[in-house]
Amino acid sequence: IEARKNKITVRSVSINSIASSETLHRMETSVLLKLHETVNVTGLLTNAESWTLLKSEQKAVEMAEIRSIKYLFDLPVTTPTPAIIYSFGLLFTTSRIDQKRLIYLYRILQRNPTHWTHKTLYTQKQMNLGWYKAIVQSLTDYELPLDFEEIKRQWKNGIKNVF
Repeated sequence: IEARKNKITVRSVSINSIASSETLHRMETSVLLKLHETVNVTGLLTNAESWTLLKSEQKAVEMAEIRSIKYLFDLPVTTPTPAIIYSFGLLFTTSRIDQKRLIYLYRILQRNPTHWTHKTLYTQKQMNLGWYKAIVQSLTDYELPLDFEEIKRQWKNGIKNVF
């Protein structure tokens, strides 16, 4: 997480350097947000679908993204996070991670039962540990069904649109 925090800081400096150049000086908010999404968030959340994070790690990832937004838009460090999320129409970073994990769960459920990810998920389910516990917590938090067959059936009817 520390390495990812450092990378997002470097990327934010790079985006700001580009945005402050004479040619792009009047770059709109939407362009900066698009750059943030494609460069910063993508780099920060690479492989996040497989993560099981502690609360302190979730907070660290959340703070890294918010810090980069504050830097990109030259906002004071004391600007409240909910104000930034609401003003820019962003998702909380933890919600982004949950979204990636739920999409990954659906992909696993669509695979052949002999695929190693499918087998691993069901083994973790039997033992009630690891990634399975994290995904069940996410499903519970968003009041989604816990039954895998139900998830497969309901996916196109709205589960994918929770966020």
